[in-house]
Amino acid sequence: MASTTFDYAKISQQTKDVLAEEIPNAMVSTEEGFGGRVHVKIVSDRFDGMSEREKQEYVWQILRTRLEADAQAISFVLPYGSDELS
Repeated sequence: MASTTFDYAKISQQTKDVLAEEIPNAMVSTEEGFGGRVHVKIVSDRFDGMSEREKQEYVWQILRTRLEADAQAISFVLPYGSDELS
């Protein structure tokens, strides 16, 4: 079975841009995974007090809506509230 390869640079930048627009003041970083997949780490006080499930659903909803088909290139998201960093 052939694996899909994604344009990491393009999708990484799109991901950062979308999350910066939707979650102002968030710190967003990405790393390249297998086949150009995008791994996202995002820290925002918007996530303070949210459960892990709520944070995941919030971020994935944004990514799927705004990136549409390119969202499939994102293999995982690590959302943190600022209250989790101490």
